[in-house]
Amino acid sequence: MKIKLYFLFRFLIVYFFYPLMQLVSFIFPKRREPWQALFIKLNNTLLFPLIKNLPLNPKILILLPHCLQFDDCVFRITKSIKNCASCGKCVIKDFVDIQDKTKIPVAVATGGTLARKAIREERPDFVVACACERDLATGIYDAYPFMVYGILNKRPNGPCVNTTLDIKEFEAVLEKLS
Repeated sequence: MKIKLYFLFRFLIVYFFYPLMQLVSFIFPKRREPWQALFIKLNNTLLFPLIKNLPLNPKILILLPHCLQFDDCVFRITKSIKNCASCGKCVIKDFVDIQDKTKIPVAVATGGTLARKAIREERPDFVVACACERDLATGIYDAYPFMVYGILNKRPNGPCVNTTLDIKEFEAVLEKLS
C-alpha cells in the first residue's frame, strides 16, 4: 500500500505540480530555476522508495548532456563516450571508467529529442540523468513513467559550455541501485 502512495505522489508531482510550476515560471520568468530545482528534488525523493520494486539486476541508463565535454576537444563523444581521449579536462573520462567498471550504458545527448530517443531505445528500469534545471525538469516530465533520477550540473562558465558535476553524487546514486 505504501509503495502505491509513492507512485501516486510521483504521478501528482509530474502531472499536476509540473504544469503548475510551468505556469508560475511563465508569470515570473526570473524565478524559474528554483521551481524547476524543487520539482527535480521532489521527484528524486519519491524515487528511492520505489527502488524496492526494481528487478534484482535493474537495467540502468546514465544520460549526460554534451556540454560536460570540454568545448575545445576534437573528439566528439555524442556517438560513443569511448571516443573520449581521457585527457582529464572534463568529467567524461570518469564516465568512461564507470561504464567500463559497471557495464552500465552511458548516453550523451545534445538535446531533449536525443535524450528521449536514448530512453526509448534502451528501455531502462532506471535512468540517472544530469542536466541543467530546465532540461532536467522537462526530461523527467517527458520520460514519465520511466524512473529518472536527476542530478543538476554545475555551470562555472555559464550555460551549455564546459559544465561539470559532482561525480561522487553520481556514484552514490549508482551504489544505492546495486
